[in-house]
Amino acid sequence: MKSHKRNRKRNRKRKSVFTSFAAASVFLGYSPQFLKQIRDVGAPGFNESGRIDCAVVKKWMLDNPTKLPVPILWKDKLGEERLRREKRANDYEEGLLVEKLKVAEQFQKVFRPVLARVEQMLINEYPSKVAGLDVPAARCYAKRVYDLILEAHREAVLQWQT
Repeated sequence: MKSHKRNRKRNRKRKSVFTSFAAASVFLGYSPQFLKQIRDVGAPGFNESGRIDCAVVKKWMLDNPTKLPVPILWKDKLGEERLRREKRANDYEEGLLVEKLKVAEQFQKVFRPVLARVEQMLINEYPSKVAGLDVPAARCYAKRVYDLILEAHREAVLQWQT
């Protein structure tokens, strides 16, 4: 029974032990270059055999935030993605970022009634309105249809400028 518990502890420990910086960086969420900087600062968990015990490294990082080097992780792809995610979170909290779904809903709210009116004017009214008119008078009717669309566009633009 005791050996079974020891094996379970070993298996748990092995899940956080890696043989490469690439694997450890994926597990910890930092770039391999940053992990090498942490190793050079003197963090425990980097064995001479080349194994990296991520649990020990992570604990040291949490216990010694002042000893951590300045992260260079923004220079690699993983870091760029992390920076992008943080910028998006900040923009969303500050109200500078709007979800696509909200934009689509707003456009439907603004344009649905206008498009219904334009459809009515072009399909139902247009033939009878321009039947006996000359070209300038037909253009005046078309201008009214255009003005409806333009007004809806202006309203949508004003809503998103604030």
